[in-house]
Amino acid sequence: MAGAAALSLIAGCGSAPGDNAEKSRAAPETTAMPELAATVTEKQRAANTMRFRYELDAGSDRQSGSGALDLAASGMRMEQGGQGASTTIISAKDATYVSVPPEDRADYGGKAWMKPDKGKHDLMTTLIGKLTGLLTGYVDPARSVQRMKAAGTVVRTENATVDGTPVVHHSLRLDTRKLLRFDAEEQKKLFGNDLDPGMARQIDARTRDQVAKTPASLPAELYLDRGQQLPVKAVFDSPALEGAKSPKTGKVTVRYSDWGKPVSIKTPAPNEVADAADLMGDLDAAETGRIEDDDPLLKELESAEKTLEQKHRSAEELDRMSKRLNAAVEKAQREGH
Repeated sequence: MAGAAALSLIAGCGSAPGDNAEKSRAAPETTAMPELAATVTEKQRAANTMRFRYELDAGSDRQSGSGALDLAASGMRMEQGGQGASTTIISAKDATYVSVPPEDRADYGGKAWMKPDKGKHDLMTTLIGKLTGLLTGYVDPARSVQRMKAAGTVVRTENATVDGTPVVHHSLRLDTRKLLRFDAEEQKKLFGNDLDPGMARQIDARTRDQVAKTPASLPAELYLDRGQQLPVKAVFDSPALEGAKSPKTGKVTVRYSDWGKPVSIKTPAPNEVADAADLMGDLDAAETGRIEDDDPLLKELESAEKTLEQKHRSAEELDRMSKRLNAAVEKAQREGH
């Protein structure tokens, strides 16, 4: 989940010959967010396939990756790397495969891949099974614009170029609270029947923490090919990273190419794949990370959350009192008291 959140979708496109000439042309009318989302979804559905590259820059946390998407086959292959490690994720229809690092394969029966068994419901299986849905939400433009539609508005539309390609550049502002609440609800939907009350509370607690540590609004940029109206590039300020001790956001840049061209997404041979649920052995629900309603850790977390909320409300009230006091002092000074 943390890895998926990190992939959540630096700034702007670099200046290239002809940029100023493009911007000097008559700017197109600003597009409303619902219309923009509908256009991207329609054009992407018609093209069906594409390739992508992404970069995440969050200070000490830097990641990059590339992959391909086949919407008709519900398939995706993504290779991601960061902090000296790399992972490959393959999705094809209802199956998800995650690569196993060579140094860890002895623990997986020598297998190079692991995948969940949909008939089993331990947390490891659930997380792996839902990971692809979360990742696809960040690299799939049609799903990205649904996030924008739920939380943002287009503030400016203008002509530009990206790597020599004429594009229409849409600048957006995203409401952080709406964006993170949308993401939280999408995560809950992805877990479906596997979502227990403890896990739902974890998602909600993480969302509140991110909202508190992230600016009230975030910028986003979307560049559509002027001829085909297909995404060429997207740039996002991501919400505060999970676990951050202070406000901390990252920059995510995704570049799209080869729309409509064939892609090959091959799944591993059965003898190369280990079942993730079987690897959990006899671990019980607590050991796999499930949190029951009466779990002491959950109660401690809820108590800490309430304390933080009370402190936050107290700080807000203190700030309001300070402003009222300052106003009263200024008034008294004006009246000569």
